[in-house]
Amino acid sequence: YSVETLLDPKSITNPSLINILNVKYIISNEPIPRLNTELLLESNGVGLYRNVDFKQKAFVAYEVVPLPSAAAVFQQLSENNTDYSSTVLVEANHDVPELEAGNYSVAVTKYSPNEIAIKAETTSNGFLFLSESYSPGWSARIDGKPATVYKANGAFMGVFLSAGQHTVEFRYFPMSFLLGIIITSSTLLVVVIRSALYRFRKNIAAASDRNLFKA
Repeated sequence: YSVETLLDPKSITNPSLINILNVKYIISNEPIPRLNTELLLESNGVGLYRNVDFKQKAFVAYEVVPLPSAAAVFQQLSENNTDYSSTVLVEANHDVPELEAGNYSVAVTKYSPNEIAIKAETTSNGFLFLSESYSPGWSARIDGKPATVYKANGAFMGVFLSAGQHTVEFRYFPMSFLLGIIITSSTLLVVVIRSALYRFRKNIAAASDRNLFKA
């Protein structure tokens, strides 16, 4: 979970958008009426609050709304008070799987900058939401099989799950890193080839000199 420091209560228009950020504690110099909070301690007019309704790093949602673009997603996020801890907006130009209400359990078993592993169980088809910044460099596997990673709620990511128990693995391998490997490998290959040609030409020249000397 995370701590949001010196949050301006007036900036909160939809509490669920704070909850899905995995923000468990908030430091503020005044009460936060739109959030369900508990004051833990106060000093010099500044309070430490616990966000009672914060969501875990990963959770399963059972209502997904597909929208055709990022602009459409952000417009909807800014225009209504939907609970985005139970409803997820995804960028998709096609139909998405139909979902129905269910129950779930989720545990993050591995977390690093480039790899996240999750054990999930759901009683019906659902959408596994991960409070991690979306990037095209992320890929996912569900039970070892490739899965589509969706951009969710404007900035995060997730995958669709079928009912049952699953192991979900997210890996980050950006295209820039791949291009860097290709460029580095190509440069190294050029250096090796030029070095080999130089030695070859040097050996030819030395052999020619020896033959000339013998003659």
